Parts: sequence; structure tokens; C-alpha cells
Amino acid sequence: MGNWIKKTFKKYSYVFNLVLVVAALAFAGVTIYQCVQIKNYYSVRQTEMTQIKNALISLEQYVAACPPTEGNPVGAQIEIAYPSTIDDLDEISDVLSIVQEDNAQAMSRINNHLLIFSILITVVTIIIPILNYAFIQKDQIKRLDKQYKKSKEELKVVKEASEQAVARLNEQYEEYSRKSHDELIGIMNKSEQEIKRVQNQIDQMTDISKNLIGSKSKRDQEPVVAITKVNPISESVHDRATAHAINAKLHFVNDNYKQALIETNKAIELEPDEAENYSFRCVLMNVLNQYDKALSDIDKAISIEPENAWYYYNRGQTLHMLKRSDDALEATEKAIELDSNDAAFYRNKASILLDIKRYSDALAAAKKAIDLKPEVTSYYISSTALFLMKRYKEATQELEEALKLDSEEPKTYHLFAVQYHTMSAEAKAKGNDEEAQKYDEEAKKYGQLAKEKGYIPEPDDEV
Repeated sequence: MGNWIKKTFKKYSYVFNLVLVVAALAFAGVTIYQCVQIKNYYSVRQTEMTQIKNALISLEQYVAACPPTEGNPVGAQIEIAYPSTIDDLDEISDVLSIVQEDNAQAMSRINNHLLIFSILITVVTIIIPILNYAFIQKDQIKRLDKQYKKSKEELKVVKEASEQAVARLNEQYEEYSRKSHDELIGIMNKSEQEIKRVQNQIDQMTDISKNLIGSKSKRDQEPVVAITKVNPISESVHDRATAHAINAKLHFVNDNYKQALIETNKAIELEPDEAENYSFRCVLMNVLNQYDKALSDIDKAISIEPENAWYYYNRGQTLHMLKRSDDALEATEKAIELDSNDAAFYRNKASILLDIKRYSDALAAAKKAIDLKPEVTSYYISSTALFLMKRYKEATQELEEALKLDSEEPKTYHLFAVQYHTMSAEAKAKGNDEEAQKYDEEAKKYGQLAKEKGYIPEPDDEV
């Protein structure tokens, strides 16, 4: 029975508390109402007593003013009864005593109600916290205690798991440290091998550089000791193919084109997917005047690396040699599209435009090449375009700019001689012998300088 009461109260504890509070408030309301009523009753009686007192005083004064006389020996006599049910009141003081007693009883009832209300409020104030603790907070404290114990156990489990995880991490770290040490030793060994490999490559490239410098010095007829072969820096397929490709270039700069072709073929045989080798063989085929084979090689290179601008440049040169000017121009435009900052592409475009007699376009392309990188060849093309447009003074100014870049280049003097010779012939045709003679003297002067610089005339040099 006790457990049922406890469970019921626990379940409906808030309802019980609410009912108790409402009951206390109702009793308080009733008490306050009764107190108000008693107060009003007391006030009314107090007023009545004041009125009675005043009336009695006035009556006493009246009686005193009307003493017995001969005509009225009794005088004024008054009979008072308060309350009407009491018949033994002979004095006014008795009436006042009864009124005062009624007022005292009214005040006693007020005090009794206030005492009961105070006791009830005190009981409610004490009982509600006790019941709240006994049936609600006590259980909450027990639940919190259980949760604390549970959390403590879970924390203990987590702590044990953390310690185990730390132990595993320490083991893994030690194992990783051992492996890293072994791997580091292996990397150091490989690094030593790679350093030797790179050192061999540097040595060979140093020799190659000397050889290339020597090839460029042929004009000065200086004796040069040049290597003609390099060995692969390892036995891997790539390094062997690279060695053949380098040897091909060494033979090329030494004008040994057939041997260069043999080395290039070996490089391609080892690495058939290396686009650069096909591009270089295209250059070799152009030098050997085998333009159709050159075109096939450069197309193969483009199929492997379609975004390489230089391959389209080589294709444009090959097509230009095949007299396929429109196709050559298209390939060169593609090279410029892929890389618009290379002067060689614009120079090749200017050369093609010059051949198809688009002189203004050729001049613009040559000027663009000069803006990117001033070179003697670009000035030759711009000068030739201006000369063919009969802008002779500007043409010679372009050649003067070429001389500023390289005053030892014999072809520049030869072009001066050709232009002045042509200008002399035009002046003679117009009957201006004096001007023709001046141009002829300039042509002879520059022709002599070209011979002194070692120029060998070529058919393609004629304007």
C-alpha cells in the first residue's frame, strides 16, 4: 500500500502540489474575505456606537435642561434597551459595555482567522519542499548518482582504451622508425648511385657543349677537339635511347648527316613513342632533301604530342620546302596558336608570306619576330619585304639594324650589295646616270666587304 502511494504520488506529484497550492490559495481567499466582512461589520458597529454615544450625550444634556417642575414633577425620563432582547440595562454604561464586548469578539475572530491562515501557509511552505525532496529530488539524486557511477566506469574504459591505443602507437612508431631507418639507408645508397649517374651526365654534357662551341667556331677556322660519341649513363632503355639521340645531334653539328640518321634510327627503335626523335629525324630528312619522309616523321611526332608548337613549326618548314605554301602557312599559324611568344614561328611565317608575295603581311610578321627577339635573319626578311615594295630607304635601314647585331656576318654586306645593285639598275633605266653611279659604287663597296668577311654566294640570296 505504501509503495503504491509513493508511486502514485511520484507519478502525480506535480498535480498534488498544484492542488495543495490551490487549496491554500482558496483558504487564504476565504480568510481574507471573512476578514474584510468582519472589518466592515466592526466599522459599522463603531459608527453606530459613535452615533449612540453622541445621541446619549445630547439626550443627557436635554434631560439636564428639563428638570422636574410643579407642572411636571417627573421631568424628562428615557428608557433605553440594547439589544432589544435584554431588559435589565438601566445605565448607559451597560450599553457601552455590550457594544465594546461585541467589538472585542469581532477582533478575536479576525485574529483567529489570521492565526489559522499563518499556520496553513507555514505548513504548505514546509510540506511542499519535504514532499518534493522525498518523492522527486531524492529520485533525481539517485539517478544522478547512478549516471555519475556509469560515467566513471565509462571513463575508466575509455582511459584503458586510450592507454592501449597509446601503446599500439608506440609500437607502430618504433616499427616505423626501424623501417624508416632501413629505407633511409636504401635511399642514401640509391642517392649515391644517382649522384654518380648525374655526375657522368654532367661530364658528358660538358663535352657536348665544348663540341657544339667548336662547331660554331668553324667560321673562324679555330682548331677544336670535339667528341663524336657519348656512352649511356646506365643500361636502361631510356638512357641508351638518350645516348643515341645525343650522338645523333653531335654528328649533325659536325655535318655527318648519314651517321646522325643512323643514331636517330637506333633511338627510335629503342623508344618508338618518343616524339622528339621523330622531330629530329624530320630535320635530318629536310637537310638530306627527303621532304616526303621528313613530313611523315613530323606527322608522327604530332600524333604523339599534338600540343607541341615546335612540331608544327617543323611541319611548316617541311611543307614550305615542298612548295605547299598554303599548308605551310596553316601549320605555322597552328604553332603560333600554341605558343605566341616565340620569334622563330613569326619569322617562318614571314618567310612563307614573302614567297607567296604577300609583302605587307610578311613585313608585319617579321616586325613581330623582331619585337619578340631581334635577330639578323628577321631583319633580312623585313628588309627584303620593304625592298620588294620599292621602299628602298627603309630596306637599307633594316640591314643597318642587322649590322648592329652582328657586324661580322658577311651575308648582310652581300644583301646591301644586291639592293644597291638593283637600285643602280633602276636609276639607269630611268636615265638618272649620276644616281645610278652612286648606287653602283655602294654596291661594289659592300660586295667587296662581303668577300672580305668570307661570304660564299648562294642562289637563294638574290632579291
